[in-house]
Amino acid sequence: MKAIFLAAGLAGLGAGAASAHSWYDAWCCDDRDCAPYPAALVSITDTGYRLDDGTVVPFDEARTSKDGAYHRCVLHGRQRCFYAPPMSF
Repeated sequence: MKAIFLAAGLAGLGAGAASAHSWYDAWCCDDRDCAPYPAALVSITDTGYRLDDGTVVPFDEARTSKDGAYHRCVLHGRQRCFYAPPMSF
């Protein structure tokens, strides 16, 4: 009986991981081009978020992350969207 619950729980975890970022805006290219972005690579400046590659995302261009982490969407080598945790605005 415990094995059945464990298997069901593990299957549920897999399904959750697969759709964990299904909240990305379609314009940002969904799960294909969006990925979590390490907080250690983000600095908050007076004007916005400075990323480790020198890109600065103005506060008013950042979208609100729904999981409390940073996320970056890049399409054809160009940043399309950047998500930031609500408390960092």
